[in-house]
This record gives sequence, C-alpha cells and structure tokens, in this order.
Amino acid sequence: MLPGKNDICLSKNKIINDKESYDLIKDSDLVKLDKQDEIIWTGQHITEYVKNNPSISSIYYTRKSSKPFNRIFELMETELADRNIKIKYLFTPSGQGLKGSPRNKELMKQWLHGTLEGYDSLEVEWLLKKKLVHPTG
Repeated sequence: MLPGKNDICLSKNKIINDKESYDLIKDSDLVKLDKQDEIIWTGQHITEYVKNNPSISSIYYTRKSSKPFNRIFELMETELADRNIKIKYLFTPSGQGLKGSPRNKELMKQWLHGTLEGYDSLEVEWLLKKKLVHPTG
C-alpha cells in the first residue's frame, strides 16, 4: 500500500498521507486511497500463492464484494477459474455488526456454523483434519 511514499505516519490502522488522515479499517477511506492510486492490492499475490499450492480448494473473503474490492475479487476468480476454487464469505473478523457480548462468541458460532444468511462457515472437513474442532462439537 502507498507505493513510493516515505512520509507516512502509521498508528493503529491509521495513516497520515499528504496531511490527510485515513483509517485503513474504513472502507470509505480505502476507496479514497484507491481513487488516488495509492494502494497496491494483494490479489495477484494471493492468486499466485493459490496457483502454487494445489491443495487449496477454497478462498475465504472476509468482506462482501463491492467497489473497489469487487474488481480484485473478479480478477482472482477469473485467473483461478480452471482450478474450481470455491469462493466463500466469512463474517468480518472484527465481528462488527454481530449481536452478543462478548462478540467473539457470536463470531466463532458464525464461522463454525454459518448462522447468518449470505455468509458461509469454514469447511468442517478442514477444521477436523487440522484438529481445530472436536468431531462431537
């Protein structure tokens, strides 16, 4: 991100670039930086990694496809079309928008069981193989 810039102040997901403050968690600020051609997206690096690792069968996005992100997602999906990669959407790791306190319990439930419409869960077979969950729950 921010290629060729040496005068960036970075602190807790925030940067100051050309005397403007940007929060790198806010989509609206990422859109502003993208319009200024200030972002190097990692989509091509992810695509190459997936191509070089044939055991990968799924890609999980932690956001829904919207501008400017959709063009990156579409390029990745096009380049990986011959691999039959499953594209899945997980709820954002921040849990922002989930009910419950603490929110991390709701997030784990969502990631394991896909309880919200429009979001997927992690693949159970993979979780079991990696011993990240117990087969009985």
